Amino acid sequence: MALEIKPHPATTRFPFINLEKALTRAQELFSADQKGREMTIGAAFAVWGYSEKSSGGFQTIAALKMYGLLKDSSGGDSRKVGLTDSALWYFRDERDHEKQKLAREFALAPKLIAALWDQWQASPPADPVARSHLKAERGLNDQGARTLLAIYKENLAFADLKAGDKVNLVGSEPEEPEMEQAQAPSPLERALGRALAIPPTLPRADTLQEVFYLDEGPVTLSAPSMLSPESYQDVADRLAIFLRGLKRRSDLFKMMKEDAEKGIGIVKDDDVFK
Repeated sequence: MALEIKPHPATTRFPFINLEKALTRAQELFSADQKGREMTIGAAFAVWGYSEKSSGGFQTIAALKMYGLLKDSSGGDSRKVGLTDSALWYFRDERDHEKQKLAREFALAPKLIAALWDQWQASPPADPVARSHLKAERGLNDQGARTLLAIYKENLAFADLKAGDKVNLVGSEPEEPEMEQAQAPSPLERALGRALAIPPTLPRADTLQEVFYLDEGPVTLSAPSMLSPESYQDVADRLAIFLRGLKRRSDLFKMMKEDAEKGIGIVKDDDVFK
């Protein structure tokens, strides 16, 4: 009898940035107006240095809403966004234990991440097993599975979540149905963006590509030719994770070679992830 695998009904949407980066974006809005008043989407984009039609700006809004950091008062041309009460509390409270408590709530606010926490807690399975679950049972593609798994681990580390932690989940805002055109900021809001000395969004850069060859095959690196300091740091962080994975496989190869020379049985590939 054939085995039927049914996709998990939970949403496949998740924030495109980790909690630490999302809090940085929320902090920028808080620094722009510490009273926490709502602002137009165009004004928020100006604070972040995005153009009025930037997809990155809309993705950032969606991510902050999923983390429960941002609320949205929809109203056509008068659509505005503002920090949630929990986000304002986080930035105003100087007590470390209170900030840590809120960070844990934010980390698990996205529905898909909360579902994974219920299943995995602070100990996700080996990467191949976790990615297989995300693709086969959660409906993500390969890149989505890799990205979500990295964000899940980064959020656990940032919020210092441990097995058995009881977290009161904050309510995340409804997910973005689609991208909308941002309302142009007023002269006052544009002046606010200039006062914060936030650089304008740069035009899309060409792609740089570097290819070099190893005995095992070619290695290809590609990236936009122009990167903001924040994007460079994001790339550096992801490369560090990737290189750690390569290091584990290199160590495995070395161990297999040494075992072969000693006449010991071959180690299974998945053993390195246990």
